[in-house]
Amino acid sequence: MNDSQQHPPDSYDILAIAREVITVAYCAKSDRPSSRALLAFAVRLAGSWKSTVTLVKHHPEQNDLRAISNDCAVIQRCMYDAFLQMRWIALGPNDSDKMGQLYLDFQIVENYRLMNVVLSQDDAMSRRVANSPLKDEGHPRLTKNYNRVKVQYPKSDGKGVRNQWYPGSLADLAKDLRASEEFTWFVRRNNSSVHTGPRAMFHDSEANARHIELIPEWILCSGLGVLARHDNLALSDLAAEVIAAHSTSLLTASFDS
Repeated sequence: MNDSQQHPPDSYDILAIAREVITVAYCAKSDRPSSRALLAFAVRLAGSWKSTVTLVKHHPEQNDLRAISNDCAVIQRCMYDAFLQMRWIALGPNDSDKMGQLYLDFQIVENYRLMNVVLSQDDAMSRRVANSPLKDEGHPRLTKNYNRVKVQYPKSDGKGVRNQWYPGSLADLAKDLRASEEFTWFVRRNNSSVHTGPRAMFHDSEANARHIELIPEWILCSGLGVLARHDNLALSDLAAEVIAAHSTSLLTASFDS
């Protein structure tokens, strides 16, 4: 991100802009793994932004949103997590298509691990899965695919398969992108809300609608910008202007607005 002082237009529809970027990217039908991964992240960011707006819109006390502030913090943390992964795929130190493929293939690891845990349990739902006629065909296929891709995800000590698609930790991705300060504010600060920690439950601070909506809006538009620039998307003048105006640091957006 740069430190441009460009400001968003006075009037724009974030949802319409998100739909435009996502639709243009989808219709391009790119077969690049990086493009497919970034599109998935963009869809997630748009949905999470919509969830935040819906929570705020339907809260009866618009001047005091403390009752939903933890849920909004959880969404904000998830959005920044996704945004950081997007940026690392597109702008990180490694080939973007290789990183995109790592992301896409990791669903096999997730499915394999979940299936094995389910089959190891003795509860009604697990027994239903174990007795499914689809298991005899699906489980061997999943195991074969897992054995094919697992070599891509070694732990740092070389023993076993790591727990996420990228090497290291999310904090390491932030360090690669020179975003450690943002990571502190939008991930570490919100972890207590994710896990219902005491800091989140007893830190009584005012929360107004604009403050709660501003950061998700900035993360969404910044993520759309990552996708648009990576895929060289042809966008309307308004969409391009709004995305460009959200290219400053998220910390500047949060505290200087």
